[in-house]
Amino acid sequence: MSLPNGGAFVFAIDGYLNICIYLHLVYLYPFMRSVSLKLFLSFILIFTLKAAESQNVDSLVLALKTAGRDSNKVILLNTLAKHFENSDAKRSLGYINKALLLSENLDYKKGLSKAYVNKGNYYFRKSDYNTAIEAYSSSLIINKQIGDKNGMASAYTGIGLVLTYKGDYTHAIENYFKGLELKEQTGNLGGQAVLYSNIGELYMYQEQYTNSLKYHVKSLEIEKKLNNEQGISESYSNIAGIYFFLKQPDKALNYYNLSIEIAEKLGDRAGIARALNNMGNIYESQKNKKLEINTELLLPVYHSEGFIKN
Repeated sequence: MSLPNGGAFVFAIDGYLNICIYLHLVYLYPFMRSVSLKLFLSFILIFTLKAAESQNVDSLVLALKTAGRDSNKVILLNTLAKHFENSDAKRSLGYINKALLLSENLDYKKGLSKAYVNKGNYYFRKSDYNTAIEAYSSSLIINKQIGDKNGMASAYTGIGLVLTYKGDYTHAIENYFKGLELKEQTGNLGGQAVLYSNIGELYMYQEQYTNSLKYHVKSLEIEKKLNNEQGISESYSNIAGIYFFLKQPDKALNYYNLSIEIAEKLGDRAGIARALNNMGNIYESQKNKKLEINTELLLPVYHSEGFIKN
């Protein structure tokens, strides 16, 4: 079985987004009267959300320039490190190192533990799994010292994720359930949803699809309770992938459509791309759709948005 790259049911995006959009238009919106209008409104929403996000980050960067050498500055550094971990890894690492140094100088253990988690995330994305585990383990030790159960759970989650990608499923699930128990003790529903999803993904890697579906549904139920639309959309997408592996393509397509409806509202381009690409894979596997690719459709727009690397 081909495993996803970077998360449950995530297939290649770069270079394929224009193809995914085309498939979506051809196969999923046959009765749309105005494709152009729908696309125009979608892009307006996306650019509006991105502009608001950019303004928020700019305010954090400005606040950092005037912040004193105290715990508030550590919090700002960790927040910015988290924000840039996907879009600008080098910048994120710079904030991480500053947060580590300042936290140590201040003996601010909570900030130090968070910085180590961010460091673990950075090296996980670099596939430097040993360094990532060292960072997560450092965070775990600190959180045990200060009795921070949510912090401990985050560290266990990070360790479990790394072990999953190393193929050590036995120890990975042990760490996930340790984290889940702590999240349940603190009543952290958001953290429980994440761990249920991770456990579902791990079972998917092992081709235990019934167990995987069980935990992804648990995650979905919590996301609905929290009214977390991003989490709901991701859960729908994960559940869709499981139904695909269970050879129930109609259910898979239905859940992908549910995911896309929310992703479009949120302006989640990556989520839309994942779902559309996977739906294209389903149609192709069924051999009941002829895939005609217009490689120029929307290409200039997605060049400017950074999906296709020059």
